[in-house]
Amino acid sequence: GFIMKEITPDTVIVSLTSHSIRLESVGGTTIFSIINNTYANKHIVLTLSKEDAARIPDDLRLLIRAGLVELIIVDEDLGPHTKYYYAMSKYRANPIITVDDDVIYPENMFETMLHFYKKYPNCIIARRSFSICVSNGHILPYHTWLNHFSGKTEPTHKIFATGIGGILYPPDCLKVSETYLPEIRTVKFDDDFFLKAIEMRNNLKIVNICNTQGELYKCNLCDSHTQSIARWNANR
Repeated sequence: GFIMKEITPDTVIVSLTSHSIRLESVGGTTIFSIINNTYANKHIVLTLSKEDAARIPDDLRLLIRAGLVELIIVDEDLGPHTKYYYAMSKYRANPIITVDDDVIYPENMFETMLHFYKKYPNCIIARRSFSICVSNGHILPYHTWLNHFSGKTEPTHKIFATGIGGILYPPDCLKVSETYLPEIRTVKFDDDFFLKAIEMRNNLKIVNICNTQGELYKCNLCDSHTQSIARWNANR
């Protein structure tokens, strides 16, 4: 295959995971769309458990062999935390954009995120966030937040970023380490909530950059088939 191009401090790491039938049915489509994103200096990292690595479809295997995608195979499947944990552990000097495996994102998405990252270099850049609803000093249940898409924001702690929109993290901002693993195992399917807690511990504010929900996806590939095994089902 081709030799992977050199990773410089300006290279953006694009990190994702996939599993089971989602990897077989939509994983390659999503990754091909990421490769075609207009921002050139990116390095795509796909992290899979050993079990899922055996299910890589042929089209995706070709992209890996060609050096267009780095495959990390891990012993421990951390559920949705696999999307960020291993790439952040390996690439501490680079900004990391996490994406989902069943969405076709707009072609200029990375460039737009990086534009805001240059403006707010110490903040997390998100595209889909909800206002955290509070009443009488108490945080209201998550389902009440879903009607409060935040739109564009200045840096703030008062919003909750959700991974499906794509999120940019400044280099090593979460200080991911093995000390996080016991907590991660405890909240295995609540990755967005765990990440928010880590963001607060590190005093990281979020900037949401999309005005409307309609800007978020070019195409959402999820259907009843892929969603039947979606990680969020465990949170119901």
